[in-house]
Amino acid sequence: MWAWSSLVGLLVLAPPLAGQGRLVVDSLRSPALENNRLGDSPTRRFLIYLPPGYANEDGRRFPSVYLLHAFGGSPGSWIDGSYQGFDIRQAMDSLIGTGALREFVVVMPDGSNSLGASVFTNSTTTGGWETYLVRDLVRYVDARYRTIRRGTSRGIAGHSMGAGAALRLAMRFPGIFAAVYGMSPNALRPCLALSEPEVDTLLGLSRRSTWDSLGFASQLCLGYAAAWSPDSTRPPFYADLPFTRGPAGIVPDSAVLERWAAWQLLDMASRYREGLVRLRGVAFDVGRADDYYSGVATLDSLLTRLRVRHTFESYRGDHSDRVRDRLTAHLLPYFSATLDFGPEGM
Repeated sequence: MWAWSSLVGLLVLAPPLAGQGRLVVDSLRSPALENNRLGDSPTRRFLIYLPPGYANEDGRRFPSVYLLHAFGGSPGSWIDGSYQGFDIRQAMDSLIGTGALREFVVVMPDGSNSLGASVFTNSTTTGGWETYLVRDLVRYVDARYRTIRRGTSRGIAGHSMGAGAALRLAMRFPGIFAAVYGMSPNALRPCLALSEPEVDTLLGLSRRSTWDSLGFASQLCLGYAAAWSPDSTRPPFYADLPFTRGPAGIVPDSAVLERWAAWQLLDMASRYREGLVRLRGVAFDVGRADDYYSGVATLDSLLTRLRVRHTFESYRGDHSDRVRDRLTAHLLPYFSATLDFGPEGM
């Protein structure tokens, strides 16, 4: 979990120097997250980067990009060096200073919860995370900060879980977001990597306290189950897993997998083609040594068949070893080139 107290101390000590942007910690209590079954707080803190011109040019408004972290991460992942030393403020300031980037605001929500991450999906177990982001957080940011308040000037992006969430939200809400960039999105079922003993352990869980002892792949599977197949009758995690025990052993649960299809990228793309073609830009990438490679490559082929204009790039690397490079050389410049920086709407 992100250590907010130490982070706040780092960010509020001094104003930025000339030519530097500013990082702000803010928070919002979201009605959409109240009364979730996990007991997580509906008050969510988030990070926001304000470019140098924000302080220097009163009245000027800026496009905004919502940047979503990976499963098990936090907004701190964008500033604490988790990705090869990447720091969003340093990267933005440097690119803006050299003229490689136009100025925009970056909003970094905290999607973590008691089960690792929310997946930014509405769920009776974890809360209304989709509604929190596309309604509550966007409205709050547009009201409190000098953003350009129209969809053509708003983008969304992320890495891993955050990338999948960004693509889902963009295709479902093309009036809220105009462009999307996903770094290594998971286009396959999150539980595919589990061994039979790991599945057996998950099916036998009876106490919430056992979550900490699970391996990452098991935590990931359980987190997605709480988001995509919530079940109020199944304590302690209130989730239906995508497999069950049958006479021949552990088998896939077709009813649960049918529910999951509502949120998986390869199933959603055809249903939300109209939303995808409305976007100003759709882009995603993946390393050729990434376990997610086959699913992301299949998504590229699917969008090509659906005649959805998009940009796809595979590169030499795995799931995380090139994230800093992809952010600075591809993702951030992509939004500088794609979002609407025109007359500043209200």
